[in-house]
Amino acid sequence: MTTAWKTFPYPVDHDPEKPGRVQSWFSLETIEQEVKKPLRWVYTNRIAQGAIAGAHTHLEHEVAVATLAGTFEVYLRDQTTGTDETYILRPESVLFTIPKNVYHEVRNVGDQEGIILVFSNTKPREEHDTIYEQNT
Repeated sequence: MTTAWKTFPYPVDHDPEKPGRVQSWFSLETIEQEVKKPLRWVYTNRIAQGAIAGAHTHLEHEVAVATLAGTFEVYLRDQTTGTDETYILRPESVLFTIPKNVYHEVRNVGDQEGIILVFSNTKPREEHDTIYEQNT
């Protein structure tokens, strides 16, 4: 099945010489290649236990998202094809892309507040770019 979104790994370093430290790094060049747009913004979303972020579609905003803390259930639906998929994301898993015209919800299903890191091509929360709807 081909989807508008995709997942891809990123490097995580568990250095045995430095116990208790884990370092993840993100190549902006690689992320831009996956999103197929120049990235202009990097921001975080803190999502309370049980809360949902998103529940909307964007006309231009495209992103790549990584989980920094917590556990999230991510629901995506391509508005053009109707294809949908759900992912469970945790820290040190994958980045995933959310192209424009893809309905998305990010639900914190963990037992604590969670944090996601977002790389985007446009400024977040542009009112003219966001279409809110109910997941059906």
